[in-house]
Amino acid sequence: MSSALPPQKPKVSVLMYHNVGAFEYPGGCMHNDCAIGRFKAQMAFLKRFGYRVIGLKQAVEGLFGASELPDKAVVLTFDDGYRDFHRQVFPVLQEYGFPACIYMVSGMVGQSALWLKERGLNAPLMEAADLREIHSSGIAIGSHTVNHVHLDQVSGERMREEIFDSKSALEQMIGAPVEHFCYPYGDYNPQVRDTVIEAGYRSATCSTRGAANFSSHPFEILRKNIVYGDHLGRFFWKLNLKHKRKERR
Repeated sequence: MSSALPPQKPKVSVLMYHNVGAFEYPGGCMHNDCAIGRFKAQMAFLKRFGYRVIGLKQAVEGLFGASELPDKAVVLTFDDGYRDFHRQVFPVLQEYGFPACIYMVSGMVGQSALWLKERGLNAPLMEAADLREIHSSGIAIGSHTVNHVHLDQVSGERMREEIFDSKSALEQMIGAPVEHFCYPYGDYNPQVRDTVIEAGYRSATCSTRGAANFSSHPFEILRKNIVYGDHLGRFFWKLNLKHKRKERR
């Protein structure tokens, strides 16, 4: 397993989005959601000011391998696989030619996010046909387990099923390897991490904040969370100044 990166590597900002769409507030999930208008402005900002939006695979090879990384590198990741991604985000990414990685909850494809239903929120997830369409256009499909569980709070057998079965189910849906994993809620421990490696994934992202350069290894990639309140000033700050690793509380 590769060690943390030397400081001379160009900084890589792996951005973490959840649901992006048209939302009315107060209420909802302001710590996770991003308004589509702000998302469009953020993508235009990246394009206008010369940021290099790269795929997660390229970032992993540059961060933990011998490949070169561009300056001002940005990776776009989206957790959970909301239907709004296909309807509202995907056209924007196509407009700019930006790659991205979607972490899909395999057991809820075509359903609503059950973990949000418990809070009275209805958030439909993408259909299998949606996944095949976006994958054919260059969007990477990653795994977010079968049922969006806290992997460090379930039995070892259940944990393995969530990690292994989600990979195989998504690979059957899209007809291609699923190489990237994301820990639901950011929760994992050494046993969970080692099981992700055993399952054959090439990377895993978590919810610890900071530039990806401060990740300890490819199965603990740090990200920067983009939320409802992030106007362009805050977006600039997160991209250019919020690099230091910040542990979860």
